[in-house]
Parts: sequence; structure tokens; C-alpha cells
Amino acid sequence: MTGDSPDQVTRTWSAARGPAAHVPRRQLQSLQAVRAVAALLVVMFHMNVHTLPDTLSAPSLWRGFDMGYAGVEVFFVLSGFIMFYVHSGDFGRPDRFWSYLSKRFTRIYPFFWLVLVLIVLLRLGSGGEVPGALTLAVSAMLLPFKELHVLGVQWTLSFEMLFYLIFGLLILNLRIGLLLGGLWFAICAILALIGSSTTAILFLFSAYNLLFLLGLLAAMLWPRVTSGAPVLFGLGIMIFLVTGLGEALGGVEYYKPLRTLLYGVGGAFIIAALAALENAARLRVPQFLVFLGNASYAIYLIHIAAMSITAFVLKKLGLGDLPTPVLAILLFVGAMLAGGLLHVFAEKPIISALRRGRIRRAAAT
Repeated sequence: MTGDSPDQVTRTWSAARGPAAHVPRRQLQSLQAVRAVAALLVVMFHMNVHTLPDTLSAPSLWRGFDMGYAGVEVFFVLSGFIMFYVHSGDFGRPDRFWSYLSKRFTRIYPFFWLVLVLIVLLRLGSGGEVPGALTLAVSAMLLPFKELHVLGVQWTLSFEMLFYLIFGLLILNLRIGLLLGGLWFAICAILALIGSSTTAILFLFSAYNLLFLLGLLAAMLWPRVTSGAPVLFGLGIMIFLVTGLGEALGGVEYYKPLRTLLYGVGGAFIIAALAALENAARLRVPQFLVFLGNASYAIYLIHIAAMSITAFVLKKLGLGDLPTPVLAILLFVGAMLAGGLLHVFAEKPIISALRRGRIRRAAAT
């Protein structure tokens, strides 16, 4: 989903203390690889659970792909990691708050608005129902009312924005930020244990918010992961896959907050281990994964519409009865192409233009 590109993720972990915790100022392209894999998991989930059976009346490709929704959990952990890694040097620096908030706002909203317009136009072109003014307003502001969302995946961005606001308190005032942030996470943990049925509470204090905490902890601890990084990586993969495949293939029924946290712990181990391996020059990330990581936000926002269009074209061409693996490949390629093209020709130019604007405004002051 969202996040900074490798050239932006170069801030030293300045909140740590002591020589053992020093982290060289460097790019961590492994974070982009994790983001790419998370986006691909979500694509596989929607393809397997929705597009193949619902749009093409084809069987699912493999039940194991049903765990692909957990890519969202990985995104949340990664967001916590990156926010600490990039902005820990801003803690207690209120003069940097508006710059921080501006970067978060411009990273998420402008491109999201473009995709929102595209989806509405696609609905108009296909004769679908046009969203009302209230629905459009709620969707455009990323308010946490899922029943009024135009894009089915945008609910995750509401959680992202909530976390960015809470995290920003650490920049405004470190002590107050630690107090309120700690209280927020504590309430989330308590309600995850006892459960809650109130909609507002489910959003403000959801167990999903604890995933950001796991990302923060991973960002604090990864510099201390040295020779044990491969073991930590293997343990993270095992926790993640056992949790997901146990549910998808083994019929395990989890208490949802527990399932969320298991995915989060696995994701945090994976991210910390990969960061440590790359920092020690023991890992090289393929450039295609870096590109997909950079394009993950575009892929995430457009993949459902892209697969629906691909399925429509396949049916129009009389190819809807192709073998399921072939259909799956074509749907997957359609989602990747749409996301990649949007990233290159829309998202990158928007981000570049907004960044140039910030630089000019900063120079003027």
C-alpha cells in the first residue's frame, strides 16, 4: 500500500542509544520487497475468492490463496516500521510536525482521489450505479464507514491515517506522544482480549492497530539482530504460513484478534530479519520486486477493478472457459499491468510534482 520509496527510507535510527544500536544511513530495499509480496498476496486473495468464482464462474485456483488477505496485516506492520525508521529523528520536534503531516497527506490522498475518479468513471461507463454525494465525500476523506466506501479496499487507509495522527503526537511532544500512544495501544490490547461490538470502538481501538505497534517494535529491535537473522526470518515465515494455511486448508477457526496478531508477529519477524540481512550486505533485492514495491499502492487500489475488466474482456472474447490456471494468470497479469502503468504514468508524476511544490515553499520561507 502506502509508504516511502527506497530513496526516502534513508533516515538513521536516531532514537536508539549506544554504539550497538547504531544503524548506518542507507536504503532498505528489502522493505519494498515485503510491500510487493504483501500486495501480491492481496491480489491473489481477491482473484481466488471473488473474481474467479463470482465473475468468471470458475473454480478457485487453490484454497491456500485464501490466506492472501493477510497481506493487509503485513502492510500495517510495515507502516509502523517505516514510520519509526524514517521519523524517529523528528520525535519531540514540533517544528517538523506539519512537514510530517503534509508528506503523509500528499502520499495518500491525491493519488487515491485520482483512482476514486477512475472507478466512478468506470461505473458510469459500465452502466453501474453512481455513488451519491455522501458516499463520495466519505470515500474521498477516507472516513471509517465501510458501508459508504466506493473502493472496497480503502478501509485499510482509514487505519493508516489514524495511526499517522497518533504517531504525529510523538513529533509534537515526545512525552505526551508516548503517554497517549501507550494508552491507545493498551486499550486496543484490552479490547482485543475482551471483545467489543461497538462500531466506533472497533475502528479506534481495533486489534489491527496493534500491528503498527509490532512494526514500531521491529524497527527498534532490528539493529540488534545479527547472526540470528536467518533463524528469525524462518520463524516469521513459519508463524505466518502456519497461521494462514492452518485456517485455509486445515479448517482452524481463530479468535480474530489472535489471528491478526499471529500474522503481525510473523510479519514483524520477517521484516526485522530482512532489514538486518540487507544491512549486513547478506541480501540483494531483485529490482523487479523493488519496482512492484514502489507500485504496490497503485496495485492495491486498482487490482479489483483491473481484474474485473480483464474478466469482462475474456468473456467478450469467448475465453471465459479457459482452464482455471490460465484464467488466474491472465487476471494476475491484468492487475499487475494496471497497477504498474498507473504508478509510472500517474502516481510518480503526482508525487514528484507535490514534492517539488514542498521544496519551493520551503525555499520561499
